[in-house]
Amino acid sequence: MNPLVQWTLALVAGGGTAGLTQGLTNILRISSTGVSGGLTNPVVSTIELIIAIGLSVLALALPVVAGVIVIGFLIIAIQRIWNFFLSKPSSQTNETVSTSRELG
Repeated sequence: MNPLVQWTLALVAGGGTAGLTQGLTNILRISSTGVSGGLTNPVVSTIELIIAIGLSVLALALPVVAGVIVIGFLIIAIQRIWNFFLSKPSSQTNETVSTSRELG
């Protein structure tokens, strides 16, 4: 394969993966901040660090297994981000106001 094509594909794939991962991380941080007022952010950050180190070591030791795990996580992340953007918060309630008058 032409080195120019190889590097271009690597940049596109790496950039897409990094963007998707960062998007999921932002959603996770916003959620943890909203739920706990920011108190759980250090815990979330530590878990992210442990997972990153684990996947890096796994990628060096067993690259195929690491690739399968990353692809699985990406599929789950795409589904969650897709559902996040499709679920619209209801700003209006579906209550019907009754126009009938009470008798008596």
